[in-house]
Amino acid sequence: MPNSLIKKSFNQTFLFLFFLFIFNLLTSKAWSEGAPRFRLHINTEPVSLNPLKQKSSSAAFLFTAVHAPMLWYENGKLFPWLGECQQLNPKKIICEINPKAKFSNGENIRAIHFIKTFRHFLDPKKPGFRANFLLGIKNAEKILSGQLPFDKLGASGEENKLVIELEKTDYEFIFNLANPILAPTFNDNVEDDFLSPQSAFSGPYQIKSWQPKQKIVLIPNSNYQNSKNIIHPGLEFYFIAEDSVALNLFQKKELDFLRRLPTLYISQFKNSPDYHAIDQLRFDYFGFGPSLKDQPEIRKTLAQSLNYDELQALFWSKPRPGCSGLPEYLLPKPSCIDEVKIIKELSKISSYQNLTMSYSKQGGDDVDRSSQWIQSQWKKNLGIQVQLSQMDNKIFLEQLRQTPPTIFHIGPAPSRPTCLSVLENFLPNSPENWIKLDSPVFNQLINKMKSTSNKKQKDLLCQKGMDFLIKGYYLIPTGPEYFSILVRPEWKDWHLNDLNQLNLTDLHFSK
Repeated sequence: MPNSLIKKSFNQTFLFLFFLFIFNLLTSKAWSEGAPRFRLHINTEPVSLNPLKQKSSSAAFLFTAVHAPMLWYENGKLFPWLGECQQLNPKKIICEINPKAKFSNGENIRAIHFIKTFRHFLDPKKPGFRANFLLGIKNAEKILSGQLPFDKLGASGEENKLVIELEKTDYEFIFNLANPILAPTFNDNVEDDFLSPQSAFSGPYQIKSWQPKQKIVLIPNSNYQNSKNIIHPGLEFYFIAEDSVALNLFQKKELDFLRRLPTLYISQFKNSPDYHAIDQLRFDYFGFGPSLKDQPEIRKTLAQSLNYDELQALFWSKPRPGCSGLPEYLLPKPSCIDEVKIIKELSKISSYQNLTMSYSKQGGDDVDRSSQWIQSQWKKNLGIQVQLSQMDNKIFLEQLRQTPPTIFHIGPAPSRPTCLSVLENFLPNSPENWIKLDSPVFNQLINKMKSTSNKKQKDLLCQKGMDFLIKGYYLIPTGPEYFSILVRPEWKDWHLNDLNQLNLTDLHFSK
């Protein structure tokens, strides 16, 4: 090609990209500044916006705003987000990506971008924290351990078609594709903070600014394809550690969305149009650390010396605490700790007169109150003095990983709306197996759950798994969970599912 034509082609391409950039910039600015700001909060400032580094749920609302996964889960069903997926047989999933789906930089989202995400998570030198989400894919475990190169992974893509081959029969893997941390990745090198000029977001929003120790501001992604012709607002995520402080700001109309209303205030707000009670699929519990692993009688004594009916009244619980808390569609018959028994004989626990219970500040006022209640119960009923240790979440998680305390509170949200997703957290290779359980009987039970699609069989295995954990007194479940939240009624079409994922794709302001 003559130099003059090359130069002309280059100039035309440059002008096109320049005007596209200006158009996107002006459009995003008009949308974000021409509409009210939706102000909400998260309780800790994110360490990073890199999905590979996400270790807690504190930034989950932020992640679903900027990282769109393939699918969306709500009300027990999967819906298309960036694409549609079908499980053609027990070991094969095919996804068709929406041809209109684009990153915030205007580039089309293709199958290769999901494969890039898989590559980053399964990098044996620097794997993603949640790499276990992908271990169901053929050869994923061997790639993660460095035994095979990445090109042997059972995932391939051509333009808008993504094909996933599974290692074994697995009818639940498809739910992982609704998790925002497995959203498509544009860059070959994942940025630590996602704030560089090369950052590309797949969700309905993108980062505008990050003010340390204060807030993150989001503007609409002008390239995002949405189903409704609406004007998207800007978003402001404030970092507020204390629930009571956030409530005060909501009452002053400085917040529009309160993510967690402390139980003490439910009676005050339950009849307000701002109030919503959202059932949650969670498995919060007080766990017994490895130091009590070989002390089943001590665990049993501690678990049976709590008045769960009193705790139920204290926290407006539905069924009583001390039970598994999973919904009936997952576990038809609750698994519960036996009725309270006041143990008078303390000789078995004489060496545990000074116990420490650790928990995260991220749990809020309710976790602090329940920990204090347990402390008082064990002092009253057993004569044991328990020292409480409330920590910043990062320090708390590091303690769980390195030197687990004797007793701790944790509230993991399952990655999928299934009983298996709850139970597999207690497998030896799970990053959230904080009680350090390693039981061949339990492991075999979980493997059976993974290989069956029969609902009756899954329910039976779920029951056995829950009974193993609860009747074996490895932990004390806090019972069914629901979040009491406050949202100003003029904000419409926000969606919070029972996995605590917030979808703001269709959010708009309407008085």
